[in-house]
Amino acid sequence: MNTLDTAARPDQPSAFNPASADDPDRTRWIAHLDEAVAEIFETMLGQRSSVVDAPPPGAHTSAKISAHICAHICATIVFSGALNGLCIVQASPATADRLTDALLGAEGDWDDEMIDDALGEMCNMIAGGWKSRLGALTASCQISVPEISRQRAAHASGHATIATRFYAFDGSVLEVTLALN
Repeated sequence: MNTLDTAARPDQPSAFNPASADDPDRTRWIAHLDEAVAEIFETMLGQRSSVVDAPPPGAHTSAKISAHICAHICATIVFSGALNGLCIVQASPATADRLTDALLGAEGDWDDEMIDDALGEMCNMIAGGWKSRLGALTASCQISVPEISRQRAAHASGHATIATRFYAFDGSVLEVTLALN
């Protein structure tokens, strides 16, 4: 199942509680995230993606890699302004390699820098695609350049997770987390 943090947070303003499952903004923003990911996969990668409840058996996913190996690649974009938060895209090395192949339109033996750049660009496109669907908030919300890490992202303190979604494509699964405060 998709991981949805529904615990109430007393430090959130009553007008918008991103951790509340009943918040209409939260539901709409998750739909915007799904739309942005689908559009990017279709237009930029020439592939279809689908939301999955959990990684299918045999899929290349960061969740299947032993935590002590730390073989995750993580790209993070920071939102600031009208909304403050994070868009985090995580992948196993095999998934990141497939994304790089699809983004560059050729299979290759990519070095870490090229793979990091491709995952960072995916994060940038997903964050920008989601942000572009926000209407009036778009003008007063900025996004950072992607930060790349070679370890699994920890949940950022001070941010409530709107959703962690898994997107299947070409036998792989990409994990995307949207967290706002």
